[in-house]
Amino acid sequence: MSKRILILVIAYNQEPYITLEHSGCRQTWASIAYPNIDILFIHSLNNISTSHRNGSNLYVKGDEGLFNIGHKTIDAFKYCFDNIEFDYIYRTNLSSYIDQRELYNQVIDLPTTNIYKGAIGLHKGIKFASGSGYLISKDLVEYVINNEQYWDHTSLIDDVSIAQVLARNNTYPEHTNRIDILTDDDLNTFDTSKINKCFHFRCKSDTDRNHDIKTMHMLHTYFNNTDNK
Repeated sequence: MSKRILILVIAYNQEPYITLEHSGCRQTWASIAYPNIDILFIHSLNNISTSHRNGSNLYVKGDEGLFNIGHKTIDAFKYCFDNIEFDYIYRTNLSSYIDQRELYNQVIDLPTTNIYKGAIGLHKGIKFASGSGYLISKDLVEYVINNEQYWDHTSLIDDVSIAQVLARNNTYPEHTNRIDILTDDDLNTFDTSKINKCFHFRCKSDTDRNHDIKTMHMLHTYFNNTDNK
């Protein structure tokens, strides 16, 4: 039986994020319909009563902003758990490029329970998988939903908070590779020969989000060159 991955992208209804979503993600990696993978962009709206899906958009009630990402993630988990078939969620953000084919290749041999993987960080003694991209199995999504009262929305950023919740289940993240291309110098000197079974590329620039878009298009050209498949 084929495994199913649901990619959830944390979106934001303000510039430059609107352009980053539509000129970056949606024109590159998210433009591809890959078998057994579904992609949803998660937006927060205040003028709705319940979460709902419209095509590749999932709308949840609430405010946009950094410290609402936790609420947005939990509400998206709830909607998806109740309405969509999946074995894993891969939660990522707008400044990431995801090679869906390699992502799927890496879940083929994984168990479908107790999976929590990503680029590892450490904050105040809490080991966490970076919110730029983490893989979580459906049973742990359910655990987070059932234990949302332990999610710290005020003093911890969302990726650390979910790790703290999962630690109550004695679940700790395992490492997966991520390649960072954070500046134009990184982009101009990037050596594609170093892409060794990596599916997650962090493209975020703190000064110029056009860099993110350029990086995504460069990676997309590379991955869609038949010589590289």
